[in-house]
Amino acid sequence: EDGRKKVLMMSCEGSYAPPSWVGIANSVDKVLTPSTYSKTAFLNAGIDEKKIHVVPHGVDHHYFNPEGSNYDWGNFTAIDQDTFVFFSMAAFDYRKGIDILLDVFFETFTAKDNVVLALKNNSFQSIFPDIDRRIRTHGCAPKVALVEGEFPMETIASMMRSAHAGIFPYRGEGGFGLVPLEMIACGTPVIISNYGAPLEYATEQSSWFIPGDEIKMDMTNRFYDEDSRSTW
Repeated sequence: EDGRKKVLMMSCEGSYAPPSWVGIANSVDKVLTPSTYSKTAFLNAGIDEKKIHVVPHGVDHHYFNPEGSNYDWGNFTAIDQDTFVFFSMAAFDYRKGIDILLDVFFETFTAKDNVVLALKNNSFQSIFPDIDRRIRTHGCAPKVALVEGEFPMETIASMMRSAHAGIFPYRGEGGFGLVPLEMIACGTPVIISNYGAPLEYATEQSSWFIPGDEIKMDMTNRFYDEDSRSTW
């Protein structure tokens, strides 16, 4: 009534947006979403295409660039300058595939390998008990550095620069996947699922791709009413 426009910003990591989103999205003037993949999910669900505008997330190059200091992972585990550092930063939940990452890391490496998996927890859920259980049952476990708590952007960027590779075996990446893009901006290659919105910026020059199959979403692990047709 006062001439102001209603703009909604949201993203979707499945192939269909939830049904409960459609009415809300169609009631506003514009819907901003960060990827073409997410836009397609909205279109599949029945959101008006004329309302949808793709506006990708940006990277702050003041922090995320190849220059600058590197992080000292010796703060968390005993390593030397030749240790190969894998780094991942994500919410420790089913969507991000941390369980897949831990399974593969513990199956592939042992304590004899000069590698470390550095995990930055980006959520309130801790997986320390799970890692501790794996180490106790593995017998000859590889090194894991679990980083929890809040850190300034400068420190996060230094973690990304100091790693030899980022690794993100996600099932769902939130409709964009900003952290892998920030790592690429830091000059660090990423190992990433070959699916979803990150394929809009990840290339063979910056990334190694993890093959996978498109599957129906596991409804018991969802936080909202996902469309029954939706896949990861």
